[in-house]
Amino acid sequence: MNSLEKQVDSLNKDMQTRFAEAKRYSDLQFHLKPSEEAWSLQQVLLHLCYVQDGVVTVLKKQVPKITELEKSGLKHFFSYIMLKLALRSDKKFKAPKLLGQPDNISSLESVEAAWKRSTDELFSIVRSFPQASNDRLVFKHPFVGWLSMNQTIGFVIDHFRHHQKQIEALYSWLDNNKNN
Repeated sequence: MNSLEKQVDSLNKDMQTRFAEAKRYSDLQFHLKPSEEAWSLQQVLLHLCYVQDGVVTVLKKQVPKITELEKSGLKHFFSYIMLKLALRSDKKFKAPKLLGQPDNISSLESVEAAWKRSTDELFSIVRSFPQASNDRLVFKHPFVGWLSMNQTIGFVIDHFRHHQKQIEALYSWLDNNKNN
């Protein structure tokens, strides 16, 4: 298993843990929102699927033309560091419009199946990705611009961790409001 595969595998195991934890809540609780503007547990998990799906869609288009793509430079490195710092902060960000607002009607099973499909595709891409091309810019992040493959996988992982705090807060809120 190469380095990228190990990172995707670790992310997938973390997400599988979130799905297992979500199963302790009823369907009503899974869709319950702490406030009108907040997201439900279902919406957060679906958003994570949307982001990974978006990355997979772009990679499927970019990887076949990898040798034609620009190489990463210092500017891209600094942009990526800024992205990492932003995602590690407690600051809230608006999801890019191209992702859309996650619905609040999907079942846990359908969100989990969507994650599995997306992860299987991501595994397929990273397994066949030429390691010598790790410095090629393969994904355009909507806020910081182009990222290399390592940076792209790092973004997906950091994005998950950013939302993990939100998921844990939802667990706590749901556990304290069991009568809802």
